[in-house]
Amino acid sequence: MINRLIKLKNVLNNPTPKSGLLISKPNYLNSSISIFLNSNNNENFNKTNRFYASINGIGNNNNNSNNKHIKDKKETNNNNNNTNNFISGNNEIQYCKVIYSSRSYSKSFENIPKGFSLQKVFDSSTGNARWLVEQETGNSVFVFPSFGSIVSWGVEEKSLDQVLDWLKAYELKSWPTRHVDKYKFKISSASNQSFEINKKPEEVIYLSKSERDQDLEKFSSSYAFAQSISLFPFEDRVQQLSETAEDISITGQISKFSKIEILRQLGEQLRLKSELNLSDINDTPEYFWENPEGENIYNAIRSHCEINKRIRVMNEKINLISNIYEVINDEQKHNHSIRLERIIIFLIAAEIFITLLSKYDDYSSKKKIQNEQQ
Repeated sequence: MINRLIKLKNVLNNPTPKSGLLISKPNYLNSSISIFLNSNNNENFNKTNRFYASINGIGNNNNNSNNKHIKDKKETNNNNNNTNNFISGNNEIQYCKVIYSSRSYSKSFENIPKGFSLQKVFDSSTGNARWLVEQETGNSVFVFPSFGSIVSWGVEEKSLDQVLDWLKAYELKSWPTRHVDKYKFKISSASNQSFEINKKPEEVIYLSKSERDQDLEKFSSSYAFAQSISLFPFEDRVQQLSETAEDISITGQISKFSKIEILRQLGEQLRLKSELNLSDINDTPEYFWENPEGENIYNAIRSHCEINKRIRVMNEKINLISNIYEVINDEQKHNHSIRLERIIIFLIAAEIFITLLSKYDDYSSKKKIQNEQQ
């Protein structure tokens, strides 16, 4: 035990990247500094430093300031007789809530909702996503203007309603009803446990114990969740088209569809397919090229939400529905051709009748003249 304390003292007095000693993001309750100590693993240092590189004030403190925080933390640990320097995690189940309220948000936000602070604005490849932090609890809310959705982590309903009320002024095209999705998450209790998704016995997302790692995991997961919930309106529209096509296949009645209605439906299907395949839902932002650890988490969530599979299934359904409407359109063209042929036949018959009638009149006139001459 004495050797361990001496070793800990040396590390605290001489912090280096190799020691794994990190200064975490500010605590929003009392601005105290948490320390993450992992002398056997330097991966977290590299991963989280890239994530926080663009946050103002993080990573720019001088050595004297760092040593002062380390000294304060060391004295606190000595007073409490506690040699465990890992960040304490919350082992309770919490909820990640994804809300899709608008087709998109305006990117020119002029203020911040009450009770929140702006932690970071991400680059344009993410649609200038914004990271809001609740000042009282430190819980995070990610706003994605391109998708018109927000993702909250452990935020209470009252605070979440404040964010949604604030966003109403920036909604470009709001939905009649909000689309909501929920996920359970839990902070890992083991210091060496990384990001993980468990499906059995229940679906739970496990976040790393380190707060810095959690922030990268939350943002990467949030971006995938925002893409996933953006598919909900597409799935509803495809389902409506499927029901219409199913009614046609069952009843076989296509006469109720006018040519304009059929063309409108075909145009709607083309528009739906282009929006589905050309939107940001299919794209991986360039931000993850610079953060490969985040890209792994992002891809894991996309796979968990089956985003690629859902897009493929919707494309197949749209193609099938388009084929049905093309058959209907061809049938309508065929019926129109039949009507034209009947009209032509009627006109020809009428012309023949008129010609015969004219010939008969001529014959009758000649016959009458011959009878009079005799």
